[in-house]
Order: sequence, then C-alpha cells, then structure tokens
Amino acid sequence: MRKNQFTEEQIIGAPRESEAGGKTTEICRAGNHDGYVLPLEGQVRRDASQRSAAAELKEENRKLKHIVAEQTLVERASFIYDSLLVHLRRHGR
Repeated sequence: MRKNQFTEEQIIGAPRESEAGGKTTEICRAGNHDGYVLPLEGQVRRDASQRSAAAELKEENRKLKHIVAEQTLVERASFIYDSLLVHLRRHGR
C-alpha cells in the first residue's frame, strides 16, 4: 500500500485555508497538492459530522444509563420495602 504523501496537518489545513478565503490554486501550489483540495474538503466535513454524531450518541448513552440506574434503584427499593413488610407481618408488628 502506498504511503500518503500528505501530512495530517496538510490534509486538515488545506480545506480550512480555502474556507478562510484562500484561492484554491494558491493553496495547491503552496502545498504541492495539485488539485487534491476538493476531495480533502469532503473528508474534513465527514470527519466533523462523524465527531458530531459521536457526541450525540455519547449524550444519548449517558441519558439512557441514567434511566437504567434510576429504574434499578426503584426496583431495589421496592424489593427492600416488600421484604420489610413480609418480615413485619411474620413477627406481628
């Protein structure tokens, strides 16, 4: 497999320079990209959307864990209460 000829900084930096108003041809000449900016822009956008989706999934997972913990607590409290009632009834209190 061929080693990538661009560093990570170049891959991320070129589309950002373009978004900041730099001319694509100048960016390509400066980094010797020869027209690779457009495909790289899509990759950077995909990476950003994947990070955003991952953050949303983490938040949803946190909420679900909270719901499960709450439900478990309610079930355990109910079990303890029921056990206490059974004990009190057996001993006539």
